[in-house]
Amino acid sequence: MSTPIFYIVELDFPEGHAEESFPGFYSWYASVHSPHLYEGGFTVCTSYKRTEGAMQMVDIYQANGWDIFTSGPFARYLEVAARDPWRPDYIGKTPNTRTPYHHVAWRGQDMEEMARPLEADWVAVWRFDADANLIAEVAKWMAASGETLFRDAGATDIRLLVKTRESPTGSSIRPGGAICIGCPRKPDSGLGLSAKFPDLLKAAIGDTPGFVGWRTFPWPDDAALRASLPGLGQ
Repeated sequence: MSTPIFYIVELDFPEGHAEESFPGFYSWYASVHSPHLYEGGFTVCTSYKRTEGAMQMVDIYQANGWDIFTSGPFARYLEVAARDPWRPDYIGKTPNTRTPYHHVAWRGQDMEEMARPLEADWVAVWRFDADANLIAEVAKWMAASGETLFRDAGATDIRLLVKTRESPTGSSIRPGGAICIGCPRKPDSGLGLSAKFPDLLKAAIGDTPGFVGWRTFPWPDDAALRASLPGLGQ
């Protein structure tokens, strides 16, 4: 059985031009890029704009297994993407990083539960240096109190992740472990929630930048959020 992947792609807009670049990026992503990705075999395509951390956009993709990258539909997607006339010209030229992850259980969840489709108007991501021993310790903390901490902060989706091999479409600068939570509202305390993490996890995070952002694609579920977001209120 294939192990599902949770694939985080991050990018920055051209320096000094983030706000003016966003509407064009969003229009391209929603109208052109995401349809191509679904045709290429991804089962979930989402995009989030930063309110805290780096980089400015985080796109999250899910697929049933690593073999998506060797499939015929993905090969066709690469050909289409290479000649996409609508793609913003800075894509691939500004800072970006691509990190595929696998899910890690902390209370005996099966893979179907852990790898369910992400559905959240907000996400927060913490990355940390991790080996197998630390991942095991973080899993124990999640079972004992971490899951409750995240749910109290508003999380409805919680994932413990471990980095797998490098993506065939680009490398990653991120360390080996990550926690990603999804929320219907901005998570309480944002990245500051890490002040309540155990010392071993805080040390592993160090100064590695995290991310908090709101969903730009698909459209947010919350009408009040949609109305408050530049370019998405109409």
